[in-house]
Amino acid sequence: MQKYLEKCLKQPIKLSVYSDCKELSRTFGDIYDFYIIKIEGLEWLIAEPLMRFSLNFMRKHQRLMKRLSGMECALYLKRQSIYIRNTMVEEGIPFIIWDKMVFLPFLNILVYVRADKVLKPVERIAFLTQKLLLLALYEKWKDMSVQKIAKRLNVTIVAVRKCFDEIQYLKLPIIKDVGKSRLLSIDASSKEMWNMLEPIFRNPLIKTYKFVGDIAGDIKAGVSAICEYSGLQDNPYPTYAVTKRDLQRFQVKTREQALAEDEIGCVVHELGYCIDFKGKGVIDPLTVYMSMSEEQKQDDKIKLYIDKMLNEQVW
Repeated sequence: MQKYLEKCLKQPIKLSVYSDCKELSRTFGDIYDFYIIKIEGLEWLIAEPLMRFSLNFMRKHQRLMKRLSGMECALYLKRQSIYIRNTMVEEGIPFIIWDKMVFLPFLNILVYVRADKVLKPVERIAFLTQKLLLLALYEKWKDMSVQKIAKRLNVTIVAVRKCFDEIQYLKLPIIKDVGKSRLLSIDASSKEMWNMLEPIFRNPLIKTYKFVGDIAGDIKAGVSAICEYSGLQDNPYPTYAVTKRDLQRFQVKTREQALAEDEIGCVVHELGYCIDFKGKGVIDPLTVYMSMSEEQKQDDKIKLYIDKMLNEQVW
């Protein structure tokens, strides 16, 4: 038990048999074993049933144990049905299920599932994960399941699960395990969330193209996006955003690019993902910011417009 809990809680604990409370021993001595846990100056009780009880009995027992001992009390169970696990989570009954699940709300550990799961190292964040996190920031997602996010992004459930694995490997505190499910919730403010995400995000701009003609793209990017948000006058030519799936539709790879002496008809930014912000045909503000060069970001005039855009659209 001790090794499993240390693995789940990721810190050393002290575990010992508990027999100090005579009233507890007199009431439950023949049907439960009791242990005391010490962690970070906090002591709490673990009760291991010696026989199988119904949920109704376990509910009553746990409440009485907590009252008699004067400590938080978690039930230590070998196995339970998914229904009982989920019900105990909903009712806030702390429990530990060996090699399956840990639910200790008094330690702010909502649920810990698959403690032995090995997450693959993340050398650089996937564009789909970056897109998911940006949407979560903009839309203030609360308790979004893998299934709901897959539908929102129009991708497979497997793809979203991989994103969740990346997020957990990066130790972003926005995913909680509930039963066999993982939920994503944004509790921080937009600025706090951005400060946490910016260091792990990468520039979404893959390549820039310049054409003589106008491809009449769907979504504006770059300078055109800044002008849309700021109410400024755009360049004589528009800048569009495309993703890999758009390249063939707009013949980006095969279309002849403008030469230095040619008059530019449009600029195309190939991005790793595309977010049509609020359905207005403009790329989202934070992606606009990240796709700019460091030189552009340091330009006082552009910086002023960027700050205005973020203050009005995001913060």
